[in-house]
Amino acid sequence: MPPKLHDISDGILETFVTWEDVENELRLSFKTESRFGEKKQATNIGDMKGFMSKIALIEPDWQPKSPNLPEKLAIKISSSLAFINLSKLLKFGGENGLSDEKIETFDEISLGIRKNAENPENLKFAGDLDLLPRILKDFGDRKSTYQSIRQNFPENLKCDVEKLIEIYQFLMKPEQIEKLSGICAYFGYPAQLVHGDLWPGNLLFSKESPLELGAIIDFQAVSFGSPAQDLTRLFISILSAESRRGQNLDSLLEFFYANVTENLEKSDPKIKIPYTLEQLQKSYRLFFPMMSSMILPGILRFSNDKLNSDLAREKSRGILEDVLEIHQSNLENFADFFE
Repeated sequence: MPPKLHDISDGILETFVTWEDVENELRLSFKTESRFGEKKQATNIGDMKGFMSKIALIEPDWQPKSPNLPEKLAIKISSSLAFINLSKLLKFGGENGLSDEKIETFDEISLGIRKNAENPENLKFAGDLDLLPRILKDFGDRKSTYQSIRQNFPENLKCDVEKLIEIYQFLMKPEQIEKLSGICAYFGYPAQLVHGDLWPGNLLFSKESPLELGAIIDFQAVSFGSPAQDLTRLFISILSAESRRGQNLDSLLEFFYANVTENLEKSDPKIKIPYTLEQLQKSYRLFFPMMSSMILPGILRFSNDKLNSDLAREKSRGILEDVLEIHQSNLENFADFFE
């Protein structure tokens, strides 16, 4: 029987991937006869940087050594072990994390994504993977998570926190999740290819210029949906409340829209962006409350951390305020969406 993604094994970082597996892959990639030495090391550098894999810093200790071979490199290993630890930390499903049944379901989703992503030339799989509603439905039982939210906000915000939890409970209803996944049809534009897991951990920046984006990685959750899905998750996780409100938000969405338009025209002048700026703005507002529910528990974890507490509290309060305001606005402006 093949190993399961949540099994603890005797491989690298307790996964099923062995040193021999990595060595063979790297020898083929670098076309070398060198092998790993006795001083080889693997260090876990992936804590809180994802939940569908483990990240290891590999020091191969090549023998014989060669200037053409890297002294260090990072590898990502498909594994649910990180998610199990995260579920316990954030109390998904209860004090002890998710049940074995839920973990099995998560394994199935992860394996399906991995299998489909191995064929990047065929994007049909993305349309078949209704990923967002699948994840939200399977992992939507979050009573302990809501209790954790209550405990990590100050007492003077108790009434607002209860309103926030009521909103999350409402949005987690299966019918609301289905409606959210159909946002493109609701606003009348075709679903677009989206990253599906766009957050700071999947952005690589240049060493020379910290503000220069070097690459976006981890396309294993790619699917078809609204670009607002990616933008809400990214903006909530990476920006302060002030930076993503009012005119600042308008400027960010306008910048994104203009760049997509420009790059499409460069690739083929006949290709036009298939949605309007207004449709993107409205989709963003509908996505915001739901996507915040996936991010807020992780931010609150740092509210008692000495190094990050002030920033975590500021971001958490900003999310709280924005969800209350945006959801009420959504109910008034898109009443038929929630019927």
